[in-house]
Amino acid sequence: MCQSVRILVVEDQAIVARDVESMLQRLGYAVVGIAPTGEMAIAKAQEARPDLVLMDIKLRGEMDGVTAAERISSELGVPVIFVTANSDDLTLQRAKVTTPFGYVLKPFEPRELHIAIEIALYRHAAERELARVHKQNEDLLSAVPSVLIGVDGRGAVVHWNKQAEAVFGLLAAEVIGRPFRECPLRWPWHVIENNVALCFEQRVPVSLKEVRYERPDGRPGFLDVTISPYHSRDGSASGFLIAAEEVTEHKILQQQLVQAQKLESIGQLAAGIAHEINTPTQFVGDNIRFLRDSFAGILNLLAKYRQLKEAVRQMPGAQELVTALDAQEKDVDLDYLTEEIPLAIQQSLEGVERVAHIVHAMRSFSHPGGQEKTAVDLNKAIET
Repeated sequence: MCQSVRILVVEDQAIVARDVESMLQRLGYAVVGIAPTGEMAIAKAQEARPDLVLMDIKLRGEMDGVTAAERISSELGVPVIFVTANSDDLTLQRAKVTTPFGYVLKPFEPRELHIAIEIALYRHAAERELARVHKQNEDLLSAVPSVLIGVDGRGAVVHWNKQAEAVFGLLAAEVIGRPFRECPLRWPWHVIENNVALCFEQRVPVSLKEVRYERPDGRPGFLDVTISPYHSRDGSASGFLIAAEEVTEHKILQQQLVQAQKLESIGQLAAGIAHEINTPTQFVGDNIRFLRDSFAGILNLLAKYRQLKEAVRQMPGAQELVTALDAQEKDVDLDYLTEEIPLAIQQSLEGVERVAHIVHAMRSFSHPGGQEKTAVDLNKAIET
């Protein structure tokens, strides 16, 4: 197992470096190189890609072991063990910041070095596995099409997935570690907070339907929200998870469906009314046209009667009858009737035709549309 472990030795004293190399080889490790300075250590690490670096803190040149270790760890992800005889407190504090995988104090025995290397390799492998699992979990959570927001027991945001970024327009870096209540979310905070308290009180998830919020573009949106508490091993509340699904488009479609159903109902009502009105309108119109045509004949007949009345006016014995006819014409105002009745009939026909036009428009409005696009007369549609 040791033969597969490749180690870079960084030591500015050649005798010490060779001694460490010999010790490592006896322990079964492979030494990929020896570097006397920090600059050379970085170059050799980039070239050889070792599994571990033994780094002396005190090195010749402008770059000490702490700086070199920081570069190698951050750029290559290679674990570093510091090897030092002694160092000042400031340097040791700087070394701690680089999170080394171990310290070995000179002089050291092979067993000490072996233990330090194996612990460092094990810890490095464990951290890599933890990072892999963490990334895998992050990838899985990012793939979830719902908003996921994790809040710890102190009320700080600990998780904010990609969908939350998209829905609220806030990057995870802007909110992670921030108190959840201070996040600039434009939604009914009092409703959310009351239901967070309720879910902890009842120890069950709480669901909220169509929570209104303001989208990043300023338009209103709607979310279906579920607030779930999570607990530590001792059963105490340690935070809560908010899962939310964007339902704005669904709500818009639902509203459009309701509107379409209303229009359909109006169309059915219009069709029924049009059918019921159409039949009486037809026979009323037919009767009025019959009266118009008949009254024209009556007017012609009245004209002949008047001619006859004037012809017999001077005849002996007809004076009394003619006088009675004159009185009757005056009483019924025959001249007015013969002038106004045709106008009343014409106006009645116009009214019936207007009713018939409205009925036709209602039938056209209620007529179901086809599946294919067709040309439409906009003027007629607006008139209807």
